[in-house]
Amino acid sequence: MGPCLEHPGLIIGSLYLFPGSGFLPAVNPILAVVISAASAVYCWIIVRKSMQAFHAGPMQDLERLLGQTGQAKTEIRESGSAQVAGSYGAPAVRKPSRQVAGVRVLNREDLP
Repeated sequence: MGPCLEHPGLIIGSLYLFPGSGFLPAVNPILAVVISAASAVYCWIIVRKSMQAFHAGPMQDLERLLGQTGQAKTEIRESGSAQVAGSYGAPAVRKPSRQVAGVRVLNREDLP
């Protein structure tokens, strides 16, 4: 059975979920249809956005940072902080010095 055939069954089932007087349902049928339609639309949006997020690529490509220069935000010795093209990172230096104003990205390492 397809989803189009199952939806009316869910609406009818929700009408008779609570016992009413005689054959009449305890739940207002218009309310059941509106709530079922709203929940179907909500589920459709959630599934659609989830699939878009699943198939989307990364928002930023960190390989484009290679070769660019940036600004040291803290004093860099064994560790520090630098900003290159809007991205913050923890640079490693070849030769520590007291005053580092600019940094250049030579390579990058991902976190384990």
